[in-house]
Amino acid sequence: MELNHTADILGSAYLAVEYVDSLLPVNPLQEPLRSAWNYMLDNYTKFQIATWGSLIVHEFIYFLFCLPGFIFQFLPFMQKYKIQQVGTDFTRNVVYRPVLIY
Repeated sequence: MELNHTADILGSAYLAVEYVDSLLPVNPLQEPLRSAWNYMLDNYTKFQIATWGSLIVHEFIYFLFCLPGFIFQFLPFMQKYKIQQVGTDFTRNVVYRPVLIY
């Protein structure tokens, strides 16, 4: 009895999704993305897709989260929140000199 009730709920949810989908405009990127996805599945293994896909997603999210801090350092009204107001070239040279020598 419970299984039949679950099937009714899933069936009505499927009908609701189909109805909402019929009201939305056609997505022009659907076919190119589908063909690119099928090409990827045909030519690469799941391991390659998982490895390179997770790397790309990780790097994209990392740089996306770093972007506000990078932009804020150049905005004039954010200068009062900087920890080190004036950078010294001396410390930069001291740090990089051993790296360049070895």
